[in-house]
Amino acid sequence: MLRKKLGAIYNTPKKLLVSVSASALLFSLLLALIFMKSVLIYEPNIKDFSDHIMSSATATNLDIADRINTYIIFLIGLILISAFFFFVIHRMIISRCNDSTLPFIRVITEISFIGIAGVVTSILSAGQDLALYFIGEVILLGWIYIRFFYDKNIELNMFIWYILMAIPLSLFVWVVSKNLHLLDYFFNIKLVQQLGINVDVLYIMLGCFISSAILLFVCEKLFKHFRDKTNIEDNKLKNLMFVAGIPVMLTGILQPIMLEVLNIFNKRFGIIINRPLLMYSILFAICLILFMIIISFSKSNKEWLNIDRKKLLYKIYIPIILATVAFMIAQPSRVAGVGREYFEMANHGLAIDHFFKYGSIPIIENYDAHMLYNQVFAYLYSFVNGYEPWAAFLYDKYVVVIYILLVYYLLKALIGEINSFFFIMTFPLLENLFNILYLFSGIIVFFIYRCVKAGSIKNTIKFWLAATFLCIYRLDLGVAAIISGVVTYIISCFFYRQRYSKILKFLGSGVIIIFSGIILFVVLCLIKGISPVDRIVEFVKLCESNQNWAYSSVGDYNLIAYTVVYYILPILILVISLITIGKYTVLQDEVLKVNQQNLIMFFYFSFFYLANISRGIVRHSLVEGSITHALGTFSLAILCYMIIRFGYKDKIVIFLITSIITIALININMVTLKGNISVTTKAITSTNYYQQYTNSFDFNGSRVRGELSDATQLKDILDATLKKDETYFDFSSTNYFFALVNRKNPIYANQSPLMISDDTTQRLALKEIKLNNPPYVLMPIGGKLGSSIDNISVDFKYYMLSEYIYENYTPFIRLANFDLYVLKSKKDIFHDKLAKKRLVSNVIEDQPEVWVRDIGDIPLLWAERDGNDAFLKSSSLTHPIINIHQFFVDTQERIMKQPLFLIIEMESEANQRAAIELNSKNKDKLGGFLFNITKGKHSYAIRLSTDYKWWDNKVNYLTFLFDSNVSISKMLYYDDEKDKYYPINPQSNQQLKLSNLSDEHWSNGIGKDNFTLLFDTTLNNLEQLRVGNKLVFKDGRRVTITSVNISGAYIHVEIGQKLDAYSDIASFPNLIGINE
Repeated sequence: MLRKKLGAIYNTPKKLLVSVSASALLFSLLLALIFMKSVLIYEPNIKDFSDHIMSSATATNLDIADRINTYIIFLIGLILISAFFFFVIHRMIISRCNDSTLPFIRVITEISFIGIAGVVTSILSAGQDLALYFIGEVILLGWIYIRFFYDKNIELNMFIWYILMAIPLSLFVWVVSKNLHLLDYFFNIKLVQQLGINVDVLYIMLGCFISSAILLFVCEKLFKHFRDKTNIEDNKLKNLMFVAGIPVMLTGILQPIMLEVLNIFNKRFGIIINRPLLMYSILFAICLILFMIIISFSKSNKEWLNIDRKKLLYKIYIPIILATVAFMIAQPSRVAGVGREYFEMANHGLAIDHFFKYGSIPIIENYDAHMLYNQVFAYLYSFVNGYEPWAAFLYDKYVVVIYILLVYYLLKALIGEINSFFFIMTFPLLENLFNILYLFSGIIVFFIYRCVKAGSIKNTIKFWLAATFLCIYRLDLGVAAIISGVVTYIISCFFYRQRYSKILKFLGSGVIIIFSGIILFVVLCLIKGISPVDRIVEFVKLCESNQNWAYSSVGDYNLIAYTVVYYILPILILVISLITIGKYTVLQDEVLKVNQQNLIMFFYFSFFYLANISRGIVRHSLVEGSITHALGTFSLAILCYMIIRFGYKDKIVIFLITSIITIALININMVTLKGNISVTTKAITSTNYYQQYTNSFDFNGSRVRGELSDATQLKDILDATLKKDETYFDFSSTNYFFALVNRKNPIYANQSPLMISDDTTQRLALKEIKLNNPPYVLMPIGGKLGSSIDNISVDFKYYMLSEYIYENYTPFIRLANFDLYVLKSKKDIFHDKLAKKRLVSNVIEDQPEVWVRDIGDIPLLWAERDGNDAFLKSSSLTHPIINIHQFFVDTQERIMKQPLFLIIEMESEANQRAAIELNSKNKDKLGGFLFNITKGKHSYAIRLSTDYKWWDNKVNYLTFLFDSNVSISKMLYYDDEKDKYYPINPQSNQQLKLSNLSDEHWSNGIGKDNFTLLFDTTLNNLEQLRVGNKLVFKDGRRVTITSVNISGAYIHVEIGQKLDAYSDIASFPNLIGINE
């Protein structure tokens, strides 16, 4: 008997057999999902300790044998449960399958595979995403539908309608139940707590199943009734249900929007409505009434019934459900908290702030490095709520709505609408697979497809306008999109044998659009009184930021991730792209057999990935633990290729396998994927969404909560001393303070100084600073955030700006995050104003910290690769200094308080480190520069004037320290503004002094051994104290130097005779002359 039944199963049509098997496996996996993570953490107690086996497990009373047995039972049980489901389903439907059930069987098979892949990825993310039960219930209902209605001409589209209609119904029931605390009982169940089951998700899944089942049976009975009792055709009756159901579907989108409307009323008008559930209920009731009205009206208007249900399902119903989920995820919080990050926030925050406060046009009057990427929804918020700092970005999450819909429209070309819908709703690693930033580049794909398919001027212009929008939205996306889009279009035209004139028209349209954009830019600049040339130059220079933000490394090349991300994957995409191009170039007829949109998507995402890979090399690389930017659109490219190459027959299997492999590859640097959940689970567990159903409070005209103590203190000082139209300059990278204290940023870049990159942008920024003449400057505190970037001190990196500040401003008041510098001419005036208002505190007269700048190879590059011959043509020392590793020089007052380089040419036998210290009269360290010395003879240029103490006239000495001996052949000061050199020792043969040292070995610089004179290791002493030269004492006597030895900070000089006769005239502080 068993053999006969197995034989019958074996003879089952293959497609049905695969479908039943996939369903059975999925059901068993779904049951196991909630227990899976508990199996190997199960802790059975030891029942028999007679053998006295002691271990770590024994110490915790763990019976490891029981745990192993439980694990084995779990695996065997999984197989047995799968077999059970297989036999039950097979027996239930084997005799019910006919031609009308084939579409069901195919869909059940495909979404079963989606569910299995979802369970696998849920396990990979160390979770139990119960949204996958949605797929399980759809499959179960599918088999039930076949079982009971196989002879009623069943229809796939109608079945999907039942499923989709159940979603807003179950969502409404869940909201009502949760607000009436009907779910509290389930939260208190001990097993639920132990297994970590998300009650909310499970409740909605159960609600969907029950609602779908009720709709299925009730509607099918109604259809039978109408068929028997009325003259309405069955087909038109179903059309009627599709049209009438749209208002009910829209409740899912409308209710989160209306919840936000309540917040807007609170903010704008002070109207508090604490009846969100009543509002939702009224909305739902109205939509149900509309449902009935449409049905009643449509019976008398037969034209309404001539629709394509499939199009309605795919173009309206599915996007509405996806948008519902997205709006729940994106639900804004009632209020925003006060942030503590003032640099990144300024990038987009100042653009929004200055637009609403001063009418400043973004891009024209201020520069956001991310363009409009973080601004779009802030404008929406500010227009409907009114602008205020921090809160303006409450709507940022609405980008998720665009993301989810874009994923759907991209994937439906690859795996179909239904599969795309279920994949998006339930796949836990969706956002991991498709990066939200780079997915937006896919907008261009649709326009390329239209241009290739019907290359009208209208479609071409749409492409270039979309590309322009992407550039404005985010420049790195737009540029890569234009490059990859143009290349894809040209290749597609070649494949499909389109005329070259079409390509020329395409490119010509682009030139016109770009030229028009430049003209608009120029016109807006002129209207705003801005030099278009300066602004274009500044914009381009700020955009050329790779070198400004680049790290010296992209990560550890020993890691597997390094090789995979930077070599294997790019080469893979490059090779398959070239093979595909070559194949369809030789076999052009074959290209007609490939889905055109899929092929265009493959080329576009491949070229975009290759064009954008530099983003993952410059900064956001493996050195930061990130490979997202290096991978870009790799996942989309490889998925498109696999569908084109292998997947038209079993495309969903190919798609899912490729997705899981791709996820493994793009997360190769990750230890865990924990925390990733499906969009459905995100929507149901959205804290902000449920927050709207709690009692509201009076916003009092503001949706911001928190203390603004830092900003308040600065604002009080500014308001007490400045006019309303006066401002300050920020050199401390706390730029968002401009918005918080109601002052306008005086320069173009929103993030100063770090966004400024080179001499050109420094000059342009300095031009704006001089024009505005801000009375204050915010300066970073040495060693704190903002004082350096990537270990380069900001005052050295932006030397033009810092020198202008040090020349014209002086330290005034120390606040928590920065120092406030004031114009020297206004210090006393402002001090008196603040004193009257009792706002004077933490006054500083100097820069207390010692700034030491590690500038690496920059001195070498500045001297030898700057292109300025002045560094290399400077004169050499008359007497080179040989084999020295420490010395100091006196500074001269005439070179202080001006921009100045120190030029050194020296030779070293090895690579080493060097230091130049700025010292006070008492040899206290005031500042310093650390840099690299390269083996061989090289020139170095060190910008000494980037230290505040240089301008404060407190530097008396420069101390030079080297790891090992060097020989110096050139050493002098250079003012690049005046193109003027200053010698280190301005007077030749200047008189010397012995060292001011007295101890057990020395007496005022004379050795107690009666033979050695001690001099400081200064450059002047090193140049003049040479064997054979004569020392001339003040009484006219002369002695010849017989020996010179350098020992650290001192020079030991011998004259070949005892010093008794010279002690009175040679000892410190007597002057000693020198004759060669």
